[in-house]
Amino acid sequence: MEQVQGYTPEEIQVIQDNVALGEAMNRLLKNKDFKKLFVKMFYEDGNQMLVNNLIKVKDKDKLYEQLVARSWFNGYIENILEQYQANLDALVEIQEEVK
Repeated sequence: MEQVQGYTPEEIQVIQDNVALGEAMNRLLKNKDFKKLFVKMFYEDGNQMLVNNLIKVKDKDKLYEQLVARSWFNGYIENILEQYQANLDALVEIQEEVK
């Protein structure tokens, strides 16, 4: 891989890898099974169920752990998509420079 101004070959590889991860995440988010099982049932419905049972649950620590897990899940998806966009912009810049 050739050197591009401002980027080492290793950095370019990381950028390409992050773009590939973002593309994979976008494919997952369009997949009806993933959307149903993880986005809808685990994240959205799960959060609603936990909030609805907030008063009834005796083990508040367990409830908090479940909310944190869902928050991490959502944050993980958002982080991949943010990295994807930033790296996609960098990749376009690199490709323009190589032309």
